[in-house]
Amino acid sequence: MFCVLFLSVIRPYARHDREFGHECQRIRRRMVVLQLFAPQTPVGFMRILLLLLSLGLPGTALADVDFQTDKDARADVAVMAGCFDAAMTWEDAQACVNITYQPCIARLGRKASHADESACNYREVGLWEHLLQIETRKLEAWTVLKDNQIVAESSLRPNAHEIFLRGEQSWAAYLRAQCDFQVQEVAGGTAGMTVGPHCAMDRTVERLFTLRSFLTKIMGEGQP
Repeated sequence: MFCVLFLSVIRPYARHDREFGHECQRIRRRMVVLQLFAPQTPVGFMRILLLLLSLGLPGTALADVDFQTDKDARADVAVMAGCFDAAMTWEDAQACVNITYQPCIARLGRKASHADESACNYREVGLWEHLLQIETRKLEAWTVLKDNQIVAESSLRPNAHEIFLRGEQSWAAYLRAQCDFQVQEVAGGTAGMTVGPHCAMDRTVERLFTLRSFLTKIMGEGQP
């Protein structure tokens, strides 16, 4: 039941059904180990239900992409994800930044204005935020499982999810402050239309690289 509910949130963002199935199997195994549905842990069950509800809430994105109306969005995300998945280092991942810009401009079929260029840049910001959201949701689910493990195995106060939320707030504040600062350096010119989204892309890909590396590690160890 939990697997179905959780992955109903993740599935629209998964690249293919095989990934969906693998995530489901991993969650099922962890549920058995942690016995999250046992009568003695009703609080854990309720926390997971609350988490599921929260996952459906919109985040504080800098850019939004409507996958229903943007017919090229999913294909572009697949290109970005393929480039990112092949990146072995942060420097390799940086080469994936702005990978959809030229195709976006080409699809206009006319000479691009500054507004067009800005729109294509911010569109890719939204696509990177989309990929980051997938990894963030996985990590948040892991912190809930970790807290339930702590409750089941010790008398310590569980705070993995609380720390995660503080980290997300700090990350959002850092992103905005860093990019606002860079935009101010070129204030008054059209360069700001490029500097802002490029900063957001760089920082978002950096965050994505960090989270995915951590998730790969904990998935490989079979934890929480």
